[in-house]
Amino acid sequence: MAAEPDVLLCDEITSALDAGTAEGIMALLRELRELRELRDDRGLAIVLVSHDLPLVSAHADTVLPLGRPGPEPHGRPGPAAAPVTPVSPVPTVPTVPDRA
Repeated sequence: MAAEPDVLLCDEITSALDAGTAEGIMALLRELRELRELRDDRGLAIVLVSHDLPLVSAHADTVLPLGRPGPEPHGRPGPAAAPVTPVSPVPTVPTVPDRA
């Protein structure tokens, strides 16, 4: 956080935590974002990668589940909420048969 990033990527940040600690981490992330918005106009985008959809949904402006056609609005809408471009599914790469 010392480098003041514009985007903070949190990959499974709460995966091995009990529910109370996970909520505490989410509250800390929200506080970091709010403090950044007060300090400058750049803001802080937080990208959460998680299997815990209920936890993420309770705190995120937008949820983009993988394997679904588009974003789903969840959580509390805020002034930083912006339209999300849907992620296209990753194309599969054809395999080349072995030449025996």
